[in-house]
Amino acid sequence: MRSIKKFFKKTFRYDLDRALFIACCMLVCLMIYGILATVFPHYDIGGKKPLEGEYETVQYLHDDDIFSNQEDLIQGLEYLREKTNVQLVIMTTDRKLSYGDAVREYHLTFEDEGHILLIVPQEGSIRFRYAIGADANKVINSEAMDYLIKNVRHSRDGEYWKQQLYDFTDELVKND
Repeated sequence: MRSIKKFFKKTFRYDLDRALFIACCMLVCLMIYGILATVFPHYDIGGKKPLEGEYETVQYLHDDDIFSNQEDLIQGLEYLREKTNVQLVIMTTDRKLSYGDAVREYHLTFEDEGHILLIVPQEGSIRFRYAIGADANKVINSEAMDYLIKNVRHSRDGEYWKQQLYDFTDELVKND
């Protein structure tokens, strides 16, 4: 203990030196925390109850032949709707759309607020856009959509998406 005190007395002779040292240590800790939070994000999406009410069912997929194994993808989308009563509709496009464009497309496609529109770009792009209806947001919010997109953004294989949608749905409705 004396050697630590001695080290500090020799190294930090002035209060300003001590304050700068403490500030630098705190800055380093914040940087480490920021890096870890970015590399290992925490998504708390579980424990949701299915959406109550009756909502219109529309076509699940508006695809320009971007997805392979579309039947599997539709099974995953149906599973999500069956367990949560929220219908996720996928629209593919080769255009670069903003979030505002996604909201406009949502209101053109749906007459109620119990859906989610996910706009999937062509393979090679990861600029997904989505719009969530106010009612659907009670079950699947932006954090949950970001979690799903993180897991599927590099694939356009319906079989892979099906498995991810099953896992996503089970994670949403699990009770801890």
